[in-house]
Amino acid sequence: MFKIRQRWSYQGSNGPDAWAVEFPGCGGTAQSPIDIVRRQAVNGSTIPLAFDYRPIQATLFNNGFTMQVDTSPGCVLTWRGSPYDLVQFHWHCQSEHTIDGRPFPMELHLVHQSREAEAFAVIGVMLEHGAHQDAYDLLWHDLPTDDVKQNIFDEFDPSVLLPSRRDYFLYEGSLTTPPCTEAVSWLLLEEPFPVSKKQIENFEHLYPDNHRPRQPLNGRRVHFVRGASSRT
Repeated sequence: MFKIRQRWSYQGSNGPDAWAVEFPGCGGTAQSPIDIVRRQAVNGSTIPLAFDYRPIQATLFNNGFTMQVDTSPGCVLTWRGSPYDLVQFHWHCQSEHTIDGRPFPMELHLVHQSREAEAFAVIGVMLEHGAHQDAYDLLWHDLPTDDVKQNIFDEFDPSVLLPSRRDYFLYEGSLTTPPCTEAVSWLLLEEPFPVSKKQIENFEHLYPDNHRPRQPLNGRRVHFVRGASSRT
């Protein structure tokens, strides 16, 4: 059982269509997720994604909406010359963003917060059926079914969750859960990451559908950016 009464949900009377009633930000004009249409994306110059990820303490817990992993300090994304600290990551099933109208089985969000302003940069990684991943065996082998149990990993390196290529789609949007805060820079990696069907089913067993529907673009531009970068 979850100790905190849920004020929103993904289905029913408190579902996405009703979020803006209690959380006005969810009715904004720059909301996420969206459909990425490749032929409409503006080709941009190279803006590298520099991932300074390293083994840190990671705490996985069930928050009633997804499996979330809070991270200790130490993992940094440098983008446009500014550092953003990784604060947490979590998953959605099916993917929240789509590419040319195509959804993926799941989507990983790595949430980074700027040190210089109240701003977020979220790395989105599409998960597709493919190779078995040891990292997901470690994270998902014993998923908590309520908000009491926590799984703590003393030395987990989030870089093992990233595909090798760093090209990405860039747009300005929002958090995809209430309060749907805007001024979020979305960096959606073009290359999906393979995870075995059985591993995805482990997550689906608890959260078969925890994605927000796509939101109107409302005139925003999506850029395709070359982001090749080396890990450190």
